[in-house]
Amino acid sequence: MDWITYDIARISRTGKFPFQVNMLFFCQDRIYQQKSGRGRTPENRFEINIRLSSESEKCHDIINGEAIHEPFPHAVWKMPGGEHLLSAETPRDTIAFGYPAELLEKFRELGLYPDRSSKAFFMTDEIKRLIEKFKSLCRRLYSPGAADEIDWVCFQLYREICYANTNRQESQTEADRIRNISVWFQQHLHEKINLDEVASANGFSRASFFRKWKEVFQVTPVQYLLKLKMQSGARLLTETDLPVCRIIQELHYSCPNAFYKRFVQEYNMTPDQYRKNQHS
Repeated sequence: MDWITYDIARISRTGKFPFQVNMLFFCQDRIYQQKSGRGRTPENRFEINIRLSSESEKCHDIINGEAIHEPFPHAVWKMPGGEHLLSAETPRDTIAFGYPAELLEKFRELGLYPDRSSKAFFMTDEIKRLIEKFKSLCRRLYSPGAADEIDWVCFQLYREICYANTNRQESQTEADRIRNISVWFQQHLHEKINLDEVASANGFSRASFFRKWKEVFQVTPVQYLLKLKMQSGARLLTETDLPVCRIIQELHYSCPNAFYKRFVQEYNMTPDQYRKNQHS
C-alpha cells in the first residue's frame, strides 16, 4: 500500500466523538505533485499533513500562500480554500487526515490551532505508535469500529504534533539521531528489525539513512547489526546453556549455516568451540 486516499465521511460511526475525520491519505516513497503545479484545499475542509521522511534534507513548499522550509519530519496545515504549491522532486513518506472546516473553531478553543502553516517536530515514541496505528487502521477501514477508532487516533496525533517539542529536533543533529538508533538496535536486537521502517520513523529515507549511518559508524547498518548479533550470541554461549540452534532463533538468524560462518569469521572458532573454551 504505497498510495491511498479515502473519503470516509460517509462511513457511519457508532460513537459520538465530536472530531470525526472526513479524509485520509497515505503516500509511501512516492513523488506527489499536482499536474498544474498548484492545488487548492476544498472550502469545506482543512487538512493536517505529516511528512515523515524524504531523500531531500528539507521540504520547500508554498502552503496557504506561505513559503515553508522545514526539515523532516514536519507537519503542515492546509486551510479551507488555501492554495498550495508542492515542490517535491524526491519521494516522500506522508500521512494526512482532514476535518470539516467548521471544526476549526473547536480546535481553536482547545488551543490546537496553528499560528503558522508548518511545524517541524521531534519524533517521539508516542507519535511513532500513533502513526503505526493510523496505517494499520487504514488497512482495515471498513471493519466494525475502525472508523470510530481512527477518529480518536487522528485527534491524538493532531494533539501530539501540536505539543511536540521543536527545540529537541533543532538541537539534535543527524549524527545524534543515528546514535540514538544504534542504542535502539541494542535494545531490540532479539526482535525482527525492518530497516526501512526504522529509517522512516526517524525522519530518514532509506538512502539517506544508509549514507548517514556509514558516515557515523564506517560500516553499513546491516554490518553493524551482524556485529551486535555475534556479540550477543557469544554472550549467550557463555552465560547460558541454550543449544546453539535456540540461540540462532533468538537472534532471528534465518540460516544456521550463515550464523556459523559469520561466527567463525568473528572469533576464529565455531560456537561450540567458543562455549567449550569459555567454560574451561
